[in-house]
Amino acid sequence: MLKFAIICRYDTLIKDMKNSQETPQNWAFHGILRRLKSMIKVLFVCHGNICRSPMAEYVMADLVKKAGLSDWIEVASAATSREEIGNDVHYGTKTKLAEVGVACPKRAARQMTKQGIIPNMII
Repeated sequence: MLKFAIICRYDTLIKDMKNSQETPQNWAFHGILRRLKSMIKVLFVCHGNICRSPMAEYVMADLVKKAGLSDWIEVASAATSREEIGNDVHYGTKTKLAEVGVACPKRAARQMTKQGIIPNMII
């Protein structure tokens, strides 16, 4: 029964997408996102928010932009600690991102807060 339901939903999705001006490569992504009716928010978290989480944020944001999904997916990062609050991304992280052609603008590390977590956020 579940397999049948998934196939029926997929067929409906394809019919809806064929009536749009989108490319076949983006049909599934955009169809699913339209049905969500809200932006997907992704938060990457690490200890200080100067190395791992900003790297993940910038790589994911680059992938989202290249896929044409910037209107649907928002990417951010935060720290669990207060140690690096206000500091820019670590120079080693900037170097590695530059090596693969991912932009790394100046920013300040921030700490994750309860108020910053919203429903449907992927952490």
